[in-house]
Amino acid sequence: MAKRRNFTDQFKAKVALEALPGDKTVQEIAAALPPENWIV
Repeated sequence: MAKRRNFTDQFKAKVALEALPGDKTVQEIAAALPPENWIV
């Protein structure tokens, strides 16, 4: 069974704040993150 990924509260807040305005797509937000965090 695969281990479930755990993201920090700071990381979740950063992604949420980038997504709120609605001017970026999920793909654009993911592209700006380090490769180990591409699952958004």
